[in-house]
Parts: sequence; C-alpha cells; structure tokens
Amino acid sequence: MVRVVVVGCGGIGSRHVQGAAKCPEVSQIDCVEISEDNISLSKSRLKEIDHDKKVNFYRQITDLTGNVDVCIIATPSGVRKKVLLDVLEQVTVRSFILEKIVFQEEEEFELIIETLASRGIKCWVNCYSRAEERYKYIKDNISKNEILKMEAAYPNPPNFNLASSAIHSIDLFCYFRDNYQLDLDLSGLEDTLISSKHVGYSEFRGTIKAKNNLGDSLVIMPAPVDSLTYTIRSEDTEYVCSENKDYFTLNSGTPKAVIESKFLWQNSLTNLYINDIVNNNKCALPTLEESFKIHRVMFESIRKHFGIKRVNIT
Repeated sequence: MVRVVVVGCGGIGSRHVQGAAKCPEVSQIDCVEISEDNISLSKSRLKEIDHDKKVNFYRQITDLTGNVDVCIIATPSGVRKKVLLDVLEQVTVRSFILEKIVFQEEEEFELIIETLASRGIKCWVNCYSRAEERYKYIKDNISKNEILKMEAAYPNPPNFNLASSAIHSIDLFCYFRDNYQLDLDLSGLEDTLISSKHVGYSEFRGTIKAKNNLGDSLVIMPAPVDSLTYTIRSEDTEYVCSENKDYFTLNSGTPKAVIESKFLWQNSLTNLYINDIVNNNKCALPTLEESFKIHRVMFESIRKHFGIKRVNIT
C-alpha cells in the first residue's frame, strides 16, 4: 500500500497527481492545495486517465497524518522550505521530490539537506532530463576523451521561461560528464529583470553560457524553434534532440541516423519516479545535494549580474 502526497497542484503539480494515479504501486494520493482552480485542474486531469486510486484533496498540511512513501512538493520556491518543514511536522516521510527552482537562498538548501540527512530521508529534484532514455543513450555513447559542445535552443520569448527552465539544460550538461565544476557567463542576459507569469516572481531573457573544468561548453539561447532543442557535439559526432519529437538524430557520417526515442511528458515521468523509489529505493533524478551544486553557482551568478540580494525566481 503506497501513499503519495502532492503539495501544490497547479500546472506541474496536477501532472504529478496524474502520474501518481497511473502508477500501479500507488493506492492512495493525498493532495494539498488552497486554490479551487488548481483543485479543479487536478480533478479534470485525473478524468483523462483510467485509474482506481483513492485521491483526497485537502486545504491545509495540518490535515495530513500517518506515513508517506513519496511526497512531491510543487509549490513556488519562495514557500517551499516552510512547506517541507510543515510536512515533516505532520507526517513521517520516506522520500521527497522537489520542483525547481528549489529554494531561493543557499542557507535554505543547507538547512533542508541537514534536516533530511538527520532523519534518513532521501530527496530528489525534478530536473527530468536525466530520466529520459534519449539522454541516457547519449551519455553512454559520447566519448569521454573529446571536448563536448552543447547548445540548448529555446523558443523565442515570451514562449519560454528561461529563469525557471535554464537549470534543466545546465543539469543535463553536468549529467553528461558527472561534473559540477561550473562557470556561468550571464553577460548575454538582458540587464533588467522582468515580471514572471508567476505572480511575485522574476524572469529574465537572453543567452546563458557555461563551461566546466574539462573544456566542455554549453550555450542556452533563444531561437526560432517550437520546443527546447539540444545539439550535442563532440569531434565527429552530433546529436540533435527536440523535446516534442519521439526520435532524435545522430550525425556521424552519411546517412544521418534517426533513432526512435519516445519523449516522456511529466505524468509518465512521475509514474517512473515513484515506481523506482518504491521498488528500488533510487531515482534517476539528481539528488538535492547534486542540485544544490548547480543552484549555488546559478544564484551567485544571478546576484552578481543583476545586483540583487535574493534570487526571486521559481
């Protein structure tokens, strides 16, 4: 009998609810959400699939009791630390999955990492690319001895939220090499923060560059594409992956190879996460500790570029 709790059931949270309902191991899903619109959204997405799960909706974390196998926190970043600590006050949790941007300050990471470690609780961050089979294939097949050049082309603004989504590309870059020695160059960003579609949070636009101590490089840039598209190059090999296509291409000569690889959307990925955690006590996602290494570099670079004290993105 596996129990899942989802706190925050908006756009992404409702997909987590849907994914949990698709998971055969799950018997009960408890959702905490204060917005009636988000509750309605989650219920409508549950109707899109066949499931036999018991799904409860609560307005307060204090309504929760008992033991929880997987708790997914999909609230905005500004309240996530408090939400997580409030959950721990109410229930016994085996593992967490947190949305990104996870927190807004390094001290929040340090507190939560220490708190979870003291209780033996595992925690992962939803940088989903690591769970996609196409990227596992590329990681296994790129040469470890050649310089890697990676481009992430994202749809031209305002159709893409760079502030909240850049971490996916940076995490994938780190994943390919298992290397977190990052240097970020934000000089290609516009100088002024703008308002995010998430009320009370900020967004930015432009180009981000990254490199590691091996000489590998990453460029995240706007382009006339309809979905996030990666080009990953070594000396004589090039992979191109678009995140709305169920295949990717390999260019290492003539002819170009087309490799089938279904792109999994969030509800399918959440199903896989829960299955792996419950059955194998592991998850393909980066751990909270790994993600902190990336968040730390991002926070330092963002504060320096914009001259701000707190990174108010979600």
